[in-house]
Amino acid sequence: MCGRYVITNPVSKTKKIVKSAIQVEDNENYNAHPYQKLPVIKKYINGNTLENLTWGIIPSWSKKRDFKP
Repeated sequence: MCGRYVITNPVSKTKKIVKSAIQVEDNENYNAHPYQKLPVIKKYINGNTLENLTWGIIPSWSKKRDFKP
């Protein structure tokens, strides 16, 4: 999972497809990278929600939940 990407105004750009935004601000991030809290759309029974989650992959073989390569 290499690379970085840009996030611009996640709340206003997703308001047509998400029901609510939980602790997400409409900020720009020109250096989004793994192990950072980033906005993610999650599907729930009552609709889609935009939430800040820690972005990254924890390998299945890792015994520690805070694994960082």
